[in-house]
Amino acid sequence: MKERITINELKKRPYTKKRSYGVLRIIFSRTFIIMLLIVVEFAFYIFLSNFILNDALRGAFGVIIRIISTIYLFNTSKLQNSYKLTWILLFLSAPIVGLAFFLLLYVSLNNSKVTKNLETSIINTMPFFKKDIDSIYKSNLEKDEQGIFNYMTKYANSFAYKSENIKYYSFGKDYFEDLFVDLQNAKKFIFIESFIISNGIILDIILDILKKKIKEGVVVRLMYDGMSSLISIPLDFDKDIRKLGIECKKFKPLTPFVDSYHNNRDHRKIIVIDDNIAYTGGFNIADEYANIIERFGIWKDTGVRICGEAARSFTLFFLQIWNMTEEKVLDIDYDKFLLKDISLEEDIIDRNDNKKYSYLMPYTDYPKDLENVSNELFKNILNASNEYVYIMTPYLIIDESMINTIISASKRGVEVRIILPHIPDKKYAFALSRSYYRILCENGIKIYEYEKGFVHGKVFLSDNKRAIVGSANLDFRSLYMHYECGIYIYNSKVIKNIYKDFNDTFKECIYMDTEKINKLNKIEKIAGILLRIIAPLM
Repeated sequence: MKERITINELKKRPYTKKRSYGVLRIIFSRTFIIMLLIVVEFAFYIFLSNFILNDALRGAFGVIIRIISTIYLFNTSKLQNSYKLTWILLFLSAPIVGLAFFLLLYVSLNNSKVTKNLETSIINTMPFFKKDIDSIYKSNLEKDEQGIFNYMTKYANSFAYKSENIKYYSFGKDYFEDLFVDLQNAKKFIFIESFIISNGIILDIILDILKKKIKEGVVVRLMYDGMSSLISIPLDFDKDIRKLGIECKKFKPLTPFVDSYHNNRDHRKIIVIDDNIAYTGGFNIADEYANIIERFGIWKDTGVRICGEAARSFTLFFLQIWNMTEEKVLDIDYDKFLLKDISLEEDIIDRNDNKKYSYLMPYTDYPKDLENVSNELFKNILNASNEYVYIMTPYLIIDESMINTIISASKRGVEVRIILPHIPDKKYAFALSRSYYRILCENGIKIYEYEKGFVHGKVFLSDNKRAIVGSANLDFRSLYMHYECGIYIYNSKVIKNIYKDFNDTFKECIYMDTEKINKLNKIEKIAGILLRIIAPLM
């Protein structure tokens, strides 16, 4: 066992690399870059339409686009109603520009290739999952749980493992300290997939460990999102990492034009070690996640560590995306990464055993398929709950369907509480989140803001028996556009720890009752209402 590296000791270390914030961070932020590209493209297409078409032709062409687009949007099942409304408004106000953007975002040239690669990659990995997709759960599950399990196994390709080998983290300190130990003890391989990687002490420690592991013959693969790490690490970071012997990929690097390929970011957080240990949750690789540095007060995040057979799902999830990004999906020797001494038969649910078990169900969510897994799972939990649902999320930017599901649960007598940040990381997202407070509060939902800082955890907890810990926020991008992952937990002892974390956090929150909501900044209220019109595209 290696020596434990503690966060308290790391806080005493000098910074080896400085990070810039302020104006530069805003200029190079994902939102600013996307908005800048959109403005440039709008200007380009407006110029193009004015140059090619005279007023009469442009007017006739605009009418035709409005009629056809409205008919199409009303009849398509590929877009949510909130997206349809936003697009209809765009088509009505700027039909030619709207058409150009719609083609760019939803009829991308990359779409068919990426989708085909993903489908092939998923098919290649499916034989290595444990599959219990029949109605074998009926003897072991309560009736209100059977629907969730049936959906997850039949439509989300998520499979159940009987296991208590799970640890919950309510802050980054213990998460990273355990992670450092596990990385140092790796024998076979290390897979790391992160939405954000930032220069700092956490990254330095991880890279020092990975360099040692490479010398020991451990296979190391690192993948990070190509847009979200634009200013937090050098542009050629991936090239430098490959020089160390680490296989490294930048997921969908930013290109001059926005299209659906680049609009779907890899928001997953996965770390797998030796096919036997897996980490997931909200933690990215950056110092603020361990509260080594302070950005928005105390950084409150959550995650889990699982051991044993259930970790294999995350090995396969990682390989699916790794292969999807190849020019051509590779034939992989999966036996190279899958431990032979983990029996897939050991934890298969016994059809004739009536004992109640603890189940772990790792899952992933892809924007290219027809299943919005995170969205459906959240709704299923709300619908199955009888006593309470506690939610922790950094953003609350939701469509009418989710609003109605939350309100419906409250009207059935379910106590619904939602924890959000009090110190925001993005002012526009904060204004959008607060724009939902009134309607939720009027329908009995209790809203809490974490007074000490920024909440980045993504957790659902229900009735002391089911929970989700993962990477998906309660916002449009996570629910419909990003690659996400998480773990569904049922009847596990770890539920007590999650419940305790919620109750500890409630005590550190401001309860946003009607009086406080009425006193919120009026400009912020107006901004939130206006932003909701374009929220699906943000």
